[in-house]
Amino acid sequence: MPNSPKINGTPMIGPMKTLEKLAQSYEQKAAAIRATMAILGEHSGASAARRGSSTIDAAIALDAQRRAPAGHGSISAVRQRRERTAALLATFDPTTPNPVLLRGGGRLVTLGYLRKKGNGYVRTAKVFTP
Repeated sequence: MPNSPKINGTPMIGPMKTLEKLAQSYEQKAAAIRATMAILGEHSGASAARRGSSTIDAAIALDAQRRAPAGHGSISAVRQRRERTAALLATFDPTTPNPVLLRGGGRLVTLGYLRKKGNGYVRTAKVFTP
């Protein structure tokens, strides 16, 4: 076997030959990945230089909106919403079912403030603090 790979002058056979082929294949893949990374690095650096501060400012504003609690708003808005919820819960009796459950009332059932009874809902003993 004149053209077969050798380790320390000994021709490789069986599993060693397979492992050597795998190593070469992975080295080629790694080289391709490094080349792609270099191209992408050059491209991102060039496009970052082309982008103005307005793009970065817009991205920061979008990120701030993303981080803001959705639908929670200011402290006064939260307080008003909790007061409305307390008023809604006050319309329910612990023994007599109330058939009316407004939009979002299912969340009150899930959280344990209301319980389904017959064709309506009754107030549980769980305390709601506005």
